Amino acid sequence: MNTLTPRTIIQEVADYYKVPTNNIYTVQRKGKFIKYKHICIYFIDRFLRLSLSEIGLEFPGKNGYLDHATVIHAKKSVKNQIDTDKIYRKEIEEIESKIRLYADDKIQVVESDFMENDFYTHAELQLTNN
Repeated sequence: MNTLTPRTIIQEVADYYKVPTNNIYTVQRKGKFIKYKHICIYFIDRFLRLSLSEIGLEFPGKNGYLDHATVIHAKKSVKNQIDTDKIYRKEIEEIESKIRLYADDKIQVVESDFMENDFYTHAELQLTNN
């Protein structure tokens, strides 16, 4: 069975949008590829539950790697787009269905451990280590 890792998620997003993964790893902060990077950050957080710093280490940034504020911004950006753009929401749902194939039956709903002022207010999905 394949393991779900940040790299797996990045590859699934790249495959969905038919772009090389190098475009997702770009340091550029503007342009269409930032959308793909934000989506990767959103899914890495949602499925792997890494710390903000750990997520930031997956992506190059202007000072080496993405800082926690940039990761928070990326997550909020995706969530806002999901809430306001039906086409974007459908894309996210389609990518999520592909990512869930790696998770198999190891996904369970857990209570949120985020601060209440974060944009996550409901139960989160997390992979178990069982």
